[in-house]
Amino acid sequence: MYVLQCPGGYPIPAKKGKFEVWGFSAPVSNTGLDSRLAIVDDINITDTEDTGFVLGTLTGAKVVLADAKGLASADTVLSVIFPDVIKTRHGISIFAQNVVAGSVCLYVS
Repeated sequence: MYVLQCPGGYPIPAKKGKFEVWGFSAPVSNTGLDSRLAIVDDINITDTEDTGFVLGTLTGAKVVLADAKGLASADTVLSVIFPDVIKTRHGISIFAQNVVAGSVCLYVS
């Protein structure tokens, strides 16, 4: 299991293609507000795309693999490690609210 990274070595939370996901994590930007992070096996990722997408809403997302919600003044990190690996069919897109930009880590194998 390792953090999915771009060629520059920075963590990226979205990727096209078939692979195995073990979990994800992200620090909350403002602990006084609710937060949310969801990963989606996105059927809208085509062969011409390089990566997945950052979604503005989960409306219409058909395959939500995980949806972590954080409570205001209670959670500082949103993190989920699955008990067993989840295999993707199309690739991962994410939906994020109130998380630190550029800090979402997707753990894959």
